[in-house]
Amino acid sequence: MSLIDSLTPKDTEEIRPGLFIQKREKGYRVLNPIAWNGKYRWRKQFSWRSVFTIAIIIFIIGMNV
Repeated sequence: MSLIDSLTPKDTEEIRPGLFIQKREKGYRVLNPIAWNGKYRWRKQFSWRSVFTIAIIIFIIGMNV
């Protein structure tokens, strides 16, 4: 099993391009998988909020060293 296969979620369907749903016990859930059809999907994986948070963490660690 490769890394891409392990990142692909199970019980997931692509309703239309870019819209994925996953079957759950209580219904369905919308998600953005990192890998789909053997390819990485980088879009919508990183937002400005995550970049800003990582920058703050690096700044705090750098100040303490």
